[in-house]
Amino acid sequence: MIYEYEHDVFISHATEDKEIVARPVYQKLKDKGYKVCFDEASFTVGDSLSRSIAKGLLESRFIIIVLSPSFFKKGWTIHEYQGAVQRKIEAEKIQTGNPVILPIWHEVTSQDVKKFDPTLLDIVATNFSNGIDKVINEIVAALTKAGINSSDTDITTQISLPQLEFPFETVKLYIKDNSIESVTLARKANYFIEDLGSNVTLEMIYIPGGTFMMGASTNEQGSKDNERPRHQVTVKPFFMGKYLITQEQWQIVANSFSKVKSDLDTRPSKFQPC
Repeated sequence: MIYEYEHDVFISHATEDKEIVARPVYQKLKDKGYKVCFDEASFTVGDSLSRSIAKGLLESRFIIIVLSPSFFKKGWTIHEYQGAVQRKIEAEKIQTGNPVILPIWHEVTSQDVKKFDPTLLDIVATNFSNGIDKVINEIVAALTKAGINSSDTDITTQISLPQLEFPFETVKLYIKDNSIESVTLARKANYFIEDLGSNVTLEMIYIPGGTFMMGASTNEQGSKDNERPRHQVTVKPFFMGKYLITQEQWQIVANSFSKVKSDLDTRPSKFQPC
């Protein structure tokens, strides 16, 4: 089973930790090509803060939590933490096999963390006192282990991105309080128009490449043996037709274009026009 997210990580932090910890972590991950949900970069004037946070948590694969004295005593950060815990519980229910919460300890001890939530001691954390570079390396290692590669990782064949865009919507389903709920997401895709001649065109959409985990874990409910082992798959970027191919388009390609690999039947459709 494949789970898709809008962001690779969401950074949950107290305002007091933004300048020293959160913003540097955001900038370095962004520079590496990761998709990061970070309040000052992702939220705009007029947005509902509570809805934006809930949406960011829902649409992010990982949740980085900057655990600090300020984080432990602020209402909004505790609200975010509760949302992160809910995401973790839901991930355990569907058995994705990967963690959700990535803690960064900042000026706290194990006793401080234990006092806030003892279960956090069971999650391996990175400590900001070791330096920003080590923190980033450890976060990147966790992302890579989960099959998430940055866009500056050489995993794709370079294709020039078409300039034309069109909007579309997708619906994401998720489990909340034992019920299935949905959220509609606005998207954009790039495409180009291929002139086939004879006043016939073909719209081709750019499909980004990337790396993801495919398959099911051994204890995933309803899974089959042929869905195992769960493994990492890398797909190079490619183009796909925006619509089903018409007979007119097919006949031009079959009759006028050079053979690539196989001979093409010029009239393969069972339905033949008069």
